[in-house]
Amino acid sequence: MRLNPQGFTLLGVDYGTKFLGLSITDTKLKKAYMLETIETTGDVNTFNNPTAISKLKKHISKENVKGLVIGVTNFKRFFDSEINCMINKVDSNIPFTTVDESYTTVASKQILEEIAFNKNENLNLKQHKDLKDGISSMLILQIFLDYYNK
Repeated sequence: MRLNPQGFTLLGVDYGTKFLGLSITDTKLKKAYMLETIETTGDVNTFNNPTAISKLKKHISKENVKGLVIGVTNFKRFFDSEINCMINKVDSNIPFTTVDESYTTVASKQILEEIAFNKNENLNLKQHKDLKDGISSMLILQIFLDYYNK
């Protein structure tokens, strides 16, 4: 994806079977911030979930998003058809790229554990699954930004 920053943002997507994590860049394309986690439980294919598609469209419009950065595992070929399906439902003209999301879930769990430790709180990760996917999407997007800004 070739970019020329002019006041637009990118949207990071962490695809999960129960949650869809979303993150957003600043307009200078330097930093990623967690935006929202959408619960998609009950739909085998997250990208067919009407709530997820509607919220993606809303964020793309509201946040002046000009590109998507989607996290994929090393089983990328499995997700190609699902990603293309989602792009066609959201905006077939929006450019997208994929980033290896290996270990972002582990890293997001470590971040949550560190936050809980610093606050002297017990952390029940099951209660924070939504945060985990949101943080993962932020890490995916930041990986792309760090590479892009080299």
